Amino acid sequence: MKVRCIDQDNQNIGIVLTSKALSLAEQVGLDLVQISFSKSDNVPTCKITDYGKFKYDLSKRNKQQAKKQRESIIKQKEIKFRPNTDRNDLFIKSKLVHKFLNDNFRVKIMVTLKGREMQHKWLAEEKMNYFLDILDEHFIESDRKVKIIQTTQFEGKSFFIVVDSEHDKIEKAS
Repeated sequence: MKVRCIDQDNQNIGIVLTSKALSLAEQVGLDLVQISFSKSDNVPTCKITDYGKFKYDLSKRNKQQAKKQRESIIKQKEIKFRPNTDRNDLFIKSKLVHKFLNDNFRVKIMVTLKGREMQHKWLAEEKMNYFLDILDEHFIESDRKVKIIQTTQFEGKSFFIVVDSEHDKIEKAS
């Protein structure tokens, strides 16, 4: 069987027999490690290297890749209130939204309905618009503005909207 061989200095030796590649690895006191398999020419690529170091480098690369993937995930917080939530409570929740947005979180703002409130869905929409007005007033003081990522929707018994910080004016729920 033949393999494409790369030596310890990353120099391409070429396609050689497996036994010759193994003897080359033994001469320098290292291992012959299969790196990849090419489907086009059916010849595996092997490298003369220390197997322990290869495994260590591979695990480091995988950890780095996992870290990048974790960092790229969009972080999202939730704020919930009901249609009968008072003005001062909404003001406190708007401060929380402001804090979350300054910490680079997306915020899902939810108005939950219970029981007979489901018959008056317009109350939830009205309360959401009122909360967005409070949020807009709260953000006038800072240079950052709120951008609506996901428009108002009903999901089960909840009416929600997703916001993120940006330099545009806040839009009303419709």
